[in-house]
Amino acid sequence: MVRIMALDNPVLLVNLIGTGMYHDLQYEQWTALARARAIENEVHVIGCSHYIGEIPIAYAFSPQGQIVIREKNRYGIIGFDIELAESKEKKTGYLNDRVAGCFGRLCE
Repeated sequence: MVRIMALDNPVLLVNLIGTGMYHDLQYEQWTALARARAIENEVHVIGCSHYIGEIPIAYAFSPQGQIVIREKNRYGIIGFDIELAESKEKKTGYLNDRVAGCFGRLCE
């Protein structure tokens, strides 16, 4: 689904997780997948999760997969700056190989 959305050239993908992280492995998996989405779509990806009694998390990755923030077990507001213009640059060019017509069946 993210690959289809990326065809519209967004500058930011947001993943608000509706449940908490229940263990450290889940935290590692969520952040690894978010970083992968940032890299393959060359767009900033941010996300957070908070559920009472579970592990709160927040993360942000640059279009090159660099960590902007990666926090767990921290409550409250977390501020950070990102340069959205980086998402427009598409330095790596992965999106150029994506043929929009090949995604039709995925949208059905």
